[in-house]
Amino acid sequence: TQSQNRSRQVRRWLRVGLSAAAVLVLAIGILSIAAPNRQTFAVIGLDVNPSIEISVDDEERVLHADALNAEAGAILEDLELQGTSLNTACHAVVGSMLVKGYLTSDNNSILVSVRSSNDLKGKEIERRLSEDLNAFMENSQVAVAILGQYVEDSDELGAFAKEHGVSLGKAWLIKKLLAADKANGDESSLVKLSTQELILLAQERHVESETSIGASDTSSFISKDEAVALALHDAGVSKKDATGIQVEFDCEDGALVYEVTFSTLDSRYEYLVDARSGAVVSNEVEPLIPSSPWVRDTESGQFPVSSHDDDDDSDDDDDFDDDAGVVETDDTNWDDDDDRDDDRDGDDGDDVESSERDDDDSHDDD
Repeated sequence: TQSQNRSRQVRRWLRVGLSAAAVLVLAIGILSIAAPNRQTFAVIGLDVNPSIEISVDDEERVLHADALNAEAGAILEDLELQGTSLNTACHAVVGSMLVKGYLTSDNNSILVSVRSSNDLKGKEIERRLSEDLNAFMENSQVAVAILGQYVEDSDELGAFAKEHGVSLGKAWLIKKLLAADKANGDESSLVKLSTQELILLAQERHVESETSIGASDTSSFISKDEAVALALHDAGVSKKDATGIQVEFDCEDGALVYEVTFSTLDSRYEYLVDARSGAVVSNEVEPLIPSSPWVRDTESGQFPVSSHDDDDDSDDDDDFDDDAGVVETDDTNWDDDDDRDDDRDGDDGDDVESSERDDDDSHDDD
């Protein structure tokens, strides 16, 4: 009948559907076995001013890219990176930074940070990627400086980065600067520095890193010679009178400064000079021998009064000439010494004469 025919047709389609479903499930299972592990194997951080993190699997295929600040969002909005190779994704990101003016000749530093579940493989990725980015940028007009580092992730580091609103890569570099005691100032001051400024500090202070390529540009800062000249001018000291001049980058209140130190005959000076504007941020002056009566006071210009024999004015006048600034000595003591020397010389002479008389007597006896 007609109803029996429809029933047989339904059962036929049902068998076909179940068979197709079984084939589909089998195919999915086979593809799942053959497909690479899509779990995160490594995270690569790229910091210029935009801060971007790229997560990859164990075949270095991009799983996703994350913008850590607004500038990074502008970089990623036009890029489709998922599924591409790590090198391709990094070329696209750095190229976009270059085109959009974030990476320039005077802001030429890139911080490459890698963390991974496999330390050995993670360090190898960092080294290879840093070298690859340097080669990629050789075709541009910008000579880049690349600082590469392998980051040891931890809850403490993550909390620090979140608290200060920086990437894990910048947090790691800041921690290394502080741990090595290479920067004066606390972490709240260092987190305000740009990537370029942090790398300048790290390069000058020789903070250990896995990879360091090129030099960060300093054209937007005053030179070290200019910082020294400004400090000497403020101190009223000529360069020929200054000794032991030293100058290096430092950090003060979230700004990059030059620390300039030098000495004169009676004082030691320490200056902090803003590295961008040249303004004197602070200065300290310390007498080299504050307790010595021969050192002139730096403020009054006078010599201090000797502390001994305060009750005897005449002795003070004899011992110290305030106008001349020289110390006079007591001739009597020297005369006594001369007399003692004369006595010793006289005794020696008598002994010689007595010896000569004895020799003459012996010749006469012969």
